[in-house]
Amino acid sequence: MILAKWYDAKKDKLQWYDISLLKISMVAFGLLLAKLYAPILTLDTIWYAVVFLVPSIYLMVKTLR
Repeated sequence: MILAKWYDAKKDKLQWYDISLLKISMVAFGLLLAKLYAPILTLDTIWYAVVFLVPSIYLMVKTLR
C-alpha cells in the first residue's frame, strides 16, 4: 500500500516519452530473458497470446470505466 501511494505521488511527473522509454526497456528485458533462457521460446503461440491479451483487456476495462 505504501508503494502504491508513493507511485501515485510520482506518476504526475512522468511525460509521455518517459512511459515510452519504460515500454522499450520492458521489451528489451523480454528479449534478454529469451536470449538467456532459450526454452521460453518453445512455448505454444497461445501462451504468448494469453500473456498479451489478459493484461491488455484488464487495462482497457480499467481505462474505459
